[in-house]
Amino acid sequence: MTVGALFTIGYEGRTQDEYLALLREAGVTLLADVRRNPISRKKGFSKSTLAQGCAAVGIRYEHLPELGIASEKRKNAR
Repeated sequence: MTVGALFTIGYEGRTQDEYLALLREAGVTLLADVRRNPISRKKGFSKSTLAQGCAAVGIRYEHLPELGIASEKRKNAR
């Protein structure tokens, strides 16, 4: 029986290459993007670009917006 693990990670302060390297080092095989709106002003972290980067290093990418937090709720979270 194989037991999986769940990791959380943010991308602030990292390049896409650094981010993906950390995921690979941790043995991650699936990146579940839970952002409601998977866009970013930071290069490499919008949905399609991130999905392509994941595919290039053998990580499956899934966008699961239903697990994200609405922007109005995030604004009040500190």
